[in-house]
Amino acid sequence: MKEEIKKFFKGDLEDGEETLEKYSHDASLFTVRPKLVAYPKDGEDVKNLVKWVNKTRTNADFTRTGAEKISITARSAGTDMTGGPLNESIILDFTRYMNKLVSFPCQGDTLTGAITVQPGMYYRDFEKIVSEKGLMLPSYPASKSICAMGGMYANNAG
Repeated sequence: MKEEIKKFFKGDLEDGEETLEKYSHDASLFTVRPKLVAYPKDGEDVKNLVKWVNKTRTNADFTRTGAEKISITARSAGTDMTGGPLNESIILDFTRYMNKLVSFPCQGDTLTGAITVQPGMYYRDFEKIVSEKGLMLPSYPASKSICAMGGMYANNAG
């Protein structure tokens, strides 16, 4: 699987013991061991990986290949307490590369549009930027110093 994905994926792919152990956990009591952790460089990596998984599942002889078990779970900081960012297939971690503020439309101290961030941006970094303009994103989770924006969005935590 890793070798096939390397053909089109610009980001990093890891399947070492230490990495798989780390991504087998979140803040919950659950343990689910993935087969691969992918760190996308950009939206094209995400799109191409989703297409590859869909194509692989569609074209597979499920009884022979086990391709029906190929899936993707998006993950940011992994502070979820429900097991949400765990998966036995591919974990797509956004915190390594896709962790930036995309747009912050302001004129002076006035916000003039929607703020856009990548899913791996840590809330603490976001909070620092917007607080300089007197803004905040309520309500923030208890894990605000270690959580990321994608996870907050996925869990309706902000």
